Amino acid sequence: MYKPRTKSTQTKTAQPFEARLEFGLWAEQTLIPWIEGYFSDSTRTVSYFYNSEYEFKTKAGLKGNELIKKLGEYDLKFGIFDKGAITARNTIRFEVKTDKYEDTGNVIIKHRANGYLSGPFSTEAEYFIFFQPRFKKDNVYIIKSKKLVEMLNAPIWHSYSTKMTQASHIECFIIPKQLFDDEFIKIGGRIETHNSFAIPDKFNVDKFINKTTVTYFGDNDNDFRKLGNPFDLF
Repeated sequence: MYKPRTKSTQTKTAQPFEARLEFGLWAEQTLIPWIEGYFSDSTRTVSYFYNSEYEFKTKAGLKGNELIKKLGEYDLKFGIFDKGAITARNTIRFEVKTDKYEDTGNVIIKHRANGYLSGPFSTEAEYFIFFQPRFKKDNVYIIKSKKLVEMLNAPIWHSYSTKMTQASHIECFIIPKQLFDDEFIKIGGRIETHNSFAIPDKFNVDKFINKTTVTYFGDNDNDFRKLGNPFDLF
């Protein structure tokens, strides 16, 4: 199997889960008006309904593992309305993943978490969005989730795995950005620009600039650990 050599940049500080979650929730809220405008046209209006936490925690009252499982179905849900209609004729769901880094040279997409499929492989959302808010343009990758899975299942990609903690193990695709962009567009994805926002100072994203260039050969887990762990990006 061909495994592309990957040039990557990284930092040494992994962010606490709560901080990453808060940043992700901010990104989702930032994207809501953009999604509404992008999918609405002269014949239909696309309007935000709610997120998965509201549907399954607040509304349905789910808890524990049952809630965790349902939260993985999607991030944001929208209604599709014919022009002038007050009742939605359909709904559309989105899975949103956000990168806090300005430029790592790579696109990283989660494949598995603790042995279970994750990211585009587990979502039930019709669309997958990869958002890079620190880029000024070409910072919203949008594609049908099944199309992205089809692309990533091609035999040219290699999925790396590592232990984040004693209890947490993740596996991700780490793909050179230019190569990813080319293949993403070929498979039907779109790379768009969203810049009508400002990242709040509380996220302190400017500290994510101390980067060390590392080359990964990808034959096995030990290869990249000798050179630097790409999962420090998380």
